[in-house]
Amino acid sequence: MIGDFNENKNKKVAIIGGGPSGITSAKTSLECGFNVVLFEKNDNIGGVWSIGESGKAWENMETHISYVSMSFSDFEWDVPNEKKPFHPKKEEMFKYLQDYSKHFKVSENIRLNTMVNSISQINNFNISNNNNNNNNNNNNNNNNNNNNNNNNNNNNNNNNNNNNNNNNNNNNNNNNNNNNNNNNNNNNNNNNNNSNIQWLVKSNKINEKGEKCEENEEIFDFVIICTGMFSKKRDININEKLKNKFNGKIWSSGEYKNPKPFIGKNVLVVGGFSSAIEIASSIANQTKMVYLNCKNSVYVLKRRYPMENGIVPPVDYCLQKRTMIYDCKKKLIKEGNRMTDQFFNLASENQRENSLFQYTKPENQSHYHVFSETFIEKLKENKIKVVKNSLIDCNDNELIFQDLNGKIETIDNIDEIINCVGYDIDFPFFDDNIKKLISLDLSTPHLPIVLYKHTLSPNLDNIAFVGIYRTPSLGEMEIQARFAIYGFAGITELPTKETMFEEIKKVEKIRNLNENHNRPQFALESSIHFCDDLAKQIGVLPDFIKLKEDDSLLFNIIWNYLFHPCFYRIVGPFSNSQSRNILLNDYNHYFIEKKKL
Repeated sequence: MIGDFNENKNKKVAIIGGGPSGITSAKTSLECGFNVVLFEKNDNIGGVWSIGESGKAWENMETHISYVSMSFSDFEWDVPNEKKPFHPKKEEMFKYLQDYSKHFKVSENIRLNTMVNSISQINNFNISNNNNNNNNNNNNNNNNNNNNNNNNNNNNNNNNNNNNNNNNNNNNNNNNNNNNNNNNNNNNNNNNNNSNIQWLVKSNKINEKGEKCEENEEIFDFVIICTGMFSKKRDININEKLKNKFNGKIWSSGEYKNPKPFIGKNVLVVGGFSSAIEIASSIANQTKMVYLNCKNSVYVLKRRYPMENGIVPPVDYCLQKRTMIYDCKKKLIKEGNRMTDQFFNLASENQRENSLFQYTKPENQSHYHVFSETFIEKLKENKIKVVKNSLIDCNDNELIFQDLNGKIETIDNIDEIINCVGYDIDFPFFDDNIKKLISLDLSTPHLPIVLYKHTLSPNLDNIAFVGIYRTPSLGEMEIQARFAIYGFAGITELPTKETMFEEIKKVEKIRNLNENHNRPQFALESSIHFCDDLAKQIGVLPDFIKLKEDDSLLFNIIWNYLFHPCFYRIVGPFSNSQSRNILLNDYNHYFIEKKKL
């Protein structure tokens, strides 16, 4: 399946963003023989996990999911088993990403401190070849009836191509057809690789003062957007409400690094999801009091969940088991939600009965969850108090809240506020037309753009989006990158535009669900279904039935225990002969060695 990539060396790929999704996209592009440039606006790679000022993770922040979920399929954590962090901290994540970049020579293709200002689509027709094609087409049109234009165009394209190179791939033929018969090609084109479409990328270097300089323009054959979900602080009205009124500092969650600035103070944390609950928990031992302002409760789970026989695996491997996920797929949505609710309630130590942070959402609806080891304990110790009413005003250090009935509640002597209402995606380099073609809508933050498999747009050729949904693991980003780039490289075929449009209809239905109609917490129904589907399309998903017959041990592990990125390196393009051993090793580390809390 893997051919000669020499012709790809003349093709350029622009990667926008140097976080995990950008790094793995660059690695995969290099692997396929492309000429790669990765643009990163900050002074270091890593995205959220960067150790520089641009990183949004605070000191000693741990991943919510295990080190296996936070790894790529062909690059192990370079530490012995006994030292592997079950949940890597910020500094460990950064080192892993840095080591990965160096190992696969991504680092040699990165432009740091480079801001991309504009990305626009251009047509790149070869004038000489285009004229020849036109002449041939005109001659054929004079000698033949116009009843079968598409066949005539096929013949003309084949005649031209025979003189140039008999090995030209189907992409070129399809693209020539596209020039002559655009309407037919919209539904019948076998891939999304149009050699006549290129992208103009305009960028600036950023100097030490943060000023733009050294403007540059380059043409690329492909562009991959990897700017993530945390590009821009979400616009909210809290700052306007408190502007020139609050006698203290209002922090964003991205500015929080450690508890030191909050020692001995009364702090209001605004928000009800991961960053708010984790930050409130992390400062609670050193503050006078933490008030958590959130309207609704979510399930709060610990990162590791005790199982029978003293085994305590990471909770992501309790949630992501194929035996459970594939079984849920057969059930009605409401029934599947009830199953999930039962597990969440058990894992949260019966939060439906916990009056301090009681979970009240109906069992048959989709359920929201976050991770924290100490939040519930801090509530019990009265170090955190929950405030559910809306913040409407303040007088110096007195904050004023109001409930749905108009009743006023005040809290005095608040010294600092930490605003944890989240981030939005940001595409300042796209014009309004491209934003419209990808259905950009920031009012739906759980699904701000609508794409095929969150990766491709049937309206735009030679561009992909990786990691632009809430909240992908490294393995999910990697399989997205492989799916798009293998298609661009001609290793596999990308889906037809018709197939993509049909899938997008389903995505739009999910997007249009609001909270009252059971809007899901995450855009993906299941990481397993998402990854298995993409893996199947690019030929890297092993046959489960055959695997069960030939290797029952491995089948048992991947079906009943581990959802492991290495599983997608057992067969297909760029497979790794060590993948089985890596899987067995991590299975032993998780389940056989019986690691304790």
